[in-house]
Amino acid sequence: MKFFMDLYYLPILLFALLISHLLISYLSKHHSGIYAEMGKPKLTDSNLSRSAWALQGFLWKFKFFKLHDVRLTLLCLAVLLLELILVIYVYALL
Repeated sequence: MKFFMDLYYLPILLFALLISHLLISYLSKHHSGIYAEMGKPKLTDSNLSRSAWALQGFLWKFKFFKLHDVRLTLLCLAVLLLELILVIYVYALL
């Protein structure tokens, strides 16, 4: 049973990485000031880097709502949802 659960994890993870990449790209092109304030986060940054923490703060404090950008809001909500799904999924595997 655990083997089949592991098979579902990979597509979810890949989709989360794709959406995160789209979010970071969108921020860098359409909200370059905020992107620069966050330290120009990248997917390859360590989870412990300052820019990664700044991006997580931006997401979890719902700061994206203040920008009134529908596309950005949808990307941010998708990333938040995928993060929650991955945490719950990993917790279920324990």
